[in-house]
Amino acid sequence: MGASSTLSHLSLRNNCIDDRAAQLLGQGLSSMSSSNHSLLSLVLSFNRISDVGAEHIAEGLRWNRSLLSLSLAHNRIGDVGAVKLAEVLQPFKLRHEEVVERRRLLMEEQGQPHAAESSSGHALSLQGSAAAGKLSPAKQRTGTTKKKELLRKDKSKQSKKSTAPSDSRRSRGAKGAIGEQQGTEAGDPAEPRHPLLEPGLHRDGNVILPGNRVLLNLNLSHNRITERGLGALLAAVEEQEEHEGAGGKQGLRCLSLNRNSFSSACAAFTRLQELLLQRDPLPKPAEDEEERSQDP
Repeated sequence: MGASSTLSHLSLRNNCIDDRAAQLLGQGLSSMSSSNHSLLSLVLSFNRISDVGAEHIAEGLRWNRSLLSLSLAHNRIGDVGAVKLAEVLQPFKLRHEEVVERRRLLMEEQGQPHAAESSSGHALSLQGSAAAGKLSPAKQRTGTTKKKELLRKDKSKQSKKSTAPSDSRRSRGAKGAIGEQQGTEAGDPAEPRHPLLEPGLHRDGNVILPGNRVLLNLNLSHNRITERGLGALLAAVEEQEEHEGAGGKQGLRCLSLNRNSFSSACAAFTRLQELLLQRDPLPKPAEDEEERSQDP
């Protein structure tokens, strides 16, 4: 499940997986420095994952942008785990170390040198200027005269080169450009952009990112979630509904919460079902259409 994995579908149902194993699985999904880019579905149903393990998996979903379906049905997840999962599905604040890493990645993307390199270069320039200041006036004069002579020789060489025909240079430049273009076309595809570089908001001194909008299916049925955890998941779906992407819908399309510790007739669950029905890309046909399709 690491960054170099090519596995697309993984089912570990009914394997007595506990919170320690869930922590390793979460680290395999993503960390701040690396992320899995191939896994599309992960089935962890019928195991022994509690709130602690659900929090580790939520950490893995924080920077993972490939997983489409996750099943945590028939586990021991309660409100704390449901809240942690809901937090990564909606806009969340960056931690201090994440803000530092975001700035570093932005500097690398813009081609700016690191702070350590620039400070070392500044120190070397200061040392050079200090050493030059210690030279005697006579040595400084001889140094300047030598520099002037070298500059005159360079100018004469450049003038001689400029008189030569430039056809060979043009042909070489054209061949080099074609070679570079072929190299880029035949090269490996570029790595996906780090989710830390997603457009964010600055609010009250915090950097807020939009959260995981790639996960489409989440199964949390047959757990121990009460109305408190249900409310957090409902808020996450409402947040995704409010901030739909301009290029198409994003976020959860299916959220299974049957057989948990709340009544299926409560207002929050009814509201959640209504939202998911609107967001379903494959709407169910009407009853009369179903009857017509069943007729010979």
